[in-house]
Amino acid sequence: KWDQQDVQQSQHLNVPDVYLVLCVHVVSPNFWAEVAHVSFLVTEFKWPVSKVVSKIDEIKILRGELPLEVQDLEDEIIGLNTRLEHFDAEIADLLANINSKKIEIEEAKTKIERYAEQQKSVRNNREFDNLSKEVEFQTLEIELCEKRIREYTAARESKISEQQVTKDKLSE
Repeated sequence: KWDQQDVQQSQHLNVPDVYLVLCVHVVSPNFWAEVAHVSFLVTEFKWPVSKVVSKIDEIKILRGELPLEVQDLEDEIIGLNTRLEHFDAEIADLLANINSKKIEIEEAKTKIERYAEQQKSVRNNREFDNLSKEVEFQTLEIELCEKRIREYTAARESKISEQQVTKDKLSE
């Protein structure tokens, strides 16, 4: 096994750099590609052995962290897909709420028309006042539904823009 002690011992013995690289190739065939690059650096640029060892250590660390980075990216993709599904569900809920409020508005308008017809045939002031209050109440209901529709529409647009940002991030 080739380690730091071998490097230090070879430096004391004044063994040529090329010989050390050949020893590395023989002792550690699993790192052939990395060591071939390091041997080129040693032979062509006359790097000291300590620098070669640190370069090999960097390659080992980089190769060791790569699966973790890949797993992190895969987890992030899964999270973004889940987030997109939640956005779709929220947007669908907001559309359903908007449609239900529109239906409530139509029902309130129908009630207002019916109460207006009943007001024409009232017998006393009490009936007229009650019908007037019902018309006023339905008018307030319409205003409230319109306000909710504006809120839902704004929330829907916000979700759509967030969804687009997530899609852009996912496509990267």
